[in-house]
Amino acid sequence: MFQSCCKYCTYIVALVAIAIGLLVSGVLRDIGATSFLDPGMNNVKGSFPFLYSGPPQFAFDRMPILEEKVAVVTGANVGLGYYTALSLTRHGATVILGCRSSKKCETAANNIMRNISSSSQPPSRKGIAVPMILDLASLDSVRSFSESILADYSALDMLVLNAGFIAGEFRTTKDGIESQWQVNHVGHHYLYTLLEDAIVEAAERAGRASVTAVSSAASFRASRIPFRLDEVNENEDYVPFVRYGETKLANVLFAMEAQRRVQDRNGNVYVNSVHPGAVDTEFLNEKSVVTFLGDRLGPLLFGIAKRAMRNIAWDSETASLSQLFTAVSARTKGRYYHPIAQTVTPSALATTENAQRLWKETEGILQNAIA
Repeated sequence: MFQSCCKYCTYIVALVAIAIGLLVSGVLRDIGATSFLDPGMNNVKGSFPFLYSGPPQFAFDRMPILEEKVAVVTGANVGLGYYTALSLTRHGATVILGCRSSKKCETAANNIMRNISSSSQPPSRKGIAVPMILDLASLDSVRSFSESILADYSALDMLVLNAGFIAGEFRTTKDGIESQWQVNHVGHHYLYTLLEDAIVEAAERAGRASVTAVSSAASFRASRIPFRLDEVNENEDYVPFVRYGETKLANVLFAMEAQRRVQDRNGNVYVNSVHPGAVDTEFLNEKSVVTFLGDRLGPLLFGIAKRAMRNIAWDSETASLSQLFTAVSARTKGRYYHPIAQTVTPSALATTENAQRLWKETEGILQNAIA
């Protein structure tokens, strides 16, 4: 009896191992065995490579030449932002890298230019990477960043609002706004409003301009929207990952309302939001994991998670394709995308009414903060 149980357990373990191997390898995806997830599970659709079904919707060889185009990418020194800036520059655009650290920003810009110069046949050799300081936790920095851009460029073809983070604990910025809400939402909202005229100007000149808000499937986890500042700054039951999901929902709502508002100014401006998927990037770091799981369990699970992400998640360069698509090719307006460049129905809270109210409340927060 005992031997029989052991034999059956061995078979079960073997079958599970084979199933996991097929899942991670993408074989199940390729034969359509995971397609049942697509219709009713928008929150996970495409989040991992093995959940991506159908033919690729976009690829690097479908990138257009972008010479004489100007782009801004926030959080461009690392991960998704870096590879987005790299690809735009390789295809000829002048790309302004908005980064909090001057040293890291200059290093990223130098690496991008070195990549182009060392390539035997880059798509274009006319691209330029321009490092520029941007701290979204400071509205003064956002304003200075936009002023520097407008001093040199009257038209902006692409704005990729990529930067974001998860806080380890509740804290407010010097502007009096909870840090995640300001960095992930309010700072980007403010930047867009300051650059909107240049975006419209590019649409009028070239017939197309784009704005991409990098969101997350975490937006589906948000059960409410903290519209007012007192709701944003409520810290009694503050949970960092919950707030992160709320900020990512705010990114979706921002794109919806920005598109509605800019439509009357120029119909050739395309504003969309993107979930890049689960990505093996520096966004997952030991400090944040230890913060939530403690000094003993945190380091152990971080190591496990990091190894797992290398095997099952999107790499940063491939994951950047969705936001590159919305930046250079998408002709949709106010839509929400999952990897790779697949339109998905967003959270049930992503309504026109909520988008309009969030815009109004955010404008009020900004007016009080910069008064």
